[in-house]
Amino acid sequence: MVLDPLEEDEGILLSGCEANETSYDLVLGNRAFGAFTDAVVSVLDQCMGGGISNKQLMVEAAKILKNNGFEQNPCLYCSDENANTLFLGGFV
Repeated sequence: MVLDPLEEDEGILLSGCEANETSYDLVLGNRAFGAFTDAVVSVLDQCMGGGISNKQLMVEAAKILKNNGFEQNPCLYCSDENANTLFLGGFV
């Protein structure tokens, strides 16, 4: 199956860090996962059912990373319109 390429401004990319940075991992017990992913999940847990924009999700995740001592800057790559839409269309 071949998918049609995205049109301009259709894509949304959430990155755990800038290109010149390291995106850190956490290890708790025998489980490893990304610090950025953990921050995103924490933000989504806090706004359960209320919805959050892609931009605000990134702002809040960046605060959590900073508060936990991670020196990485998450990035959101998309159009301004998509930055202000609800993360996953509000289905979280």
